[in-house]
Amino acid sequence: MFGLSLGKVLFTVLVVVVVWGAFKYYSRALGGEARAKRPSLRERVERAAQDAVRKRMGEDGAPGGKPAEDLVRCPNCGAWHAKGTACPCGYGR
Repeated sequence: MFGLSLGKVLFTVLVVVVVWGAFKYYSRALGGEARAKRPSLRERVERAAQDAVRKRMGEDGAPGGKPAEDLVRCPNCGAWHAKGTACPCGYGR
């Protein structure tokens, strides 16, 4: 009575395809012109990536934040520290 047969499977697939097609047609009829003006997913992702880069780098293209410092290696302990400052081990004070 409730067994699975080829006819029932084909009928179910047919119903799903018809409902899906009707929904597609109906959604295009309601918002067809507005959808064409909307940017695609790829365009939105590219725009978001560009905005993130601009925010991080600043509008002029230079990285924000503090400028990079040169480091030198301490001959006593081998630790790296900023050029012109004393090493935490006490060397160079």
